Amino acid sequence: MGAGGSKPAAPAAPTLDRMKKKEEAAAPPKVENLKPNCNNGDFDEDAQACICKDGFFGTYCSKAHCAGFNATAGTDDCHDHGVCMQAEGSSQCRCMAGWGQSKDAEKQDCGRKKCDLDCGDHGNCDLDAGMCICDNGFTGADCRDPDCGPAHCNSATGKGTCAFVSAHSPAECRCSFGWTGADCGRHVFMAQRCANDCSGNGLCVDGKCVCGEGFRGADCSMRKCQAGSVSKSATGGAKLGPNCDLASCLNDCDGKGLCFQEEDFTALPIVRFDSVTKMRTEKQPTKGVCSCYREYAGEDCSVPVQCLAPCKEACAYPNSERCEFCKGQCLTASDGVVGTHSPFADLHSLLAQNATVVARH
Repeated sequence: MGAGGSKPAAPAAPTLDRMKKKEEAAAPPKVENLKPNCNNGDFDEDAQACICKDGFFGTYCSKAHCAGFNATAGTDDCHDHGVCMQAEGSSQCRCMAGWGQSKDAEKQDCGRKKCDLDCGDHGNCDLDAGMCICDNGFTGADCRDPDCGPAHCNSATGKGTCAFVSAHSPAECRCSFGWTGADCGRHVFMAQRCANDCSGNGLCVDGKCVCGEGFRGADCSMRKCQAGSVSKSATGGAKLGPNCDLASCLNDCDGKGLCFQEEDFTALPIVRFDSVTKMRTEKQPTKGVCSCYREYAGEDCSVPVQCLAPCKEACAYPNSERCEFCKGQCLTASDGVVGTHSPFADLHSLLAQNATVVARH
């Protein structure tokens, strides 16, 4: 109250203009021509939306189609055999099992069938069919099961069973007692088993092994190594040993010595790469060297010790006609010098011949 007891005056009512100005000040500023970022496309003002370029889609054209997509042909991403993964403006197919990249595709498109399993050492993957094509004697999805033909060794009647005798040999029938033949379908009164079942490297026919290619022996357990030509300074490729991986000696030491292996430092090392361990190894190749018996010498032990010096030049090439002639002359000489003979030895030989002629008369 004032001094005279009167009430204070009420505030003036806001005018219409003042209220309008206040609303305009509180309203956000108008932004004209605001367009979104269409990334891989263009903004259509009439449609007020992004129009994407070929290969892209999404509200702001930020997603890329995967290989295999074709709007005209009606094929979906990854040929509908995989999932299209998006990552930083690019895309990549993750295929379902049994599908892989097409022959003419630059990127993974899941447009071609492939084998689900590794076909191993005894089969090949048919990409068109998407399955393993197995070698004879092998079957199964991964070519690791035995296959003995449509008769199945007459296993249904108990005449035999189909099995692998060794790891890398085709399956063969193992006949029950009293049965024989390739499919165990032939009855015999006395079934004869083969030695060691032919070691898995041959077929047993009436008790005798018929060895497969590359094997020999009564039980087909020995490898038949490839023979090489014999030369003066090399074995010509001939090999020895159970695995045919040892170098043979010249002329097999002529049967007058033993063949040993030595590292051949004149040859380049053998380099091998293990695809599993990713390790690279080097191994020096070996050569066969003869260790001759006491009475013989030479590179192939074919020269008698007493003839080594006289026939050194003639026997530079072992087994040659000149070398054999020199050794023959040397052995008839008493002192080991070619062309010199002992008159006593000649006289003894003549008397022995005359005694033989007189005895006949």
